[in-house]
Amino acid sequence: MKSVGEGFTTFSVGDKVLHQGYFDKRRATFQHSSVVPAEIAAKIPPNLSFDQAATIPLTVATASVGLYNKKLAPYGGAALTPPWEEGGP
Repeated sequence: MKSVGEGFTTFSVGDKVLHQGYFDKRRATFQHSSVVPAEIAAKIPPNLSFDQAATIPLTVATASVGLYNKKLAPYGGAALTPPWEEGGP
């Protein structure tokens, strides 16, 4: 991390963080630096390596697809209401 915005206290310069990537050059993963909203970033715990932390967004996305995608024959998700939508747990 090279810098944080003025008054920002969630992360500090030097923190190791992870995030789910985007499909544009500024916010993509697999690069030295990217710019992402703090809401989708998380600090990497000191007991995890970068390689271990890199698996977290993929596993969360995989679980989300299985739990919240609509049921489509013969495959599909469980069609649960996600917690970020109204009526979700």
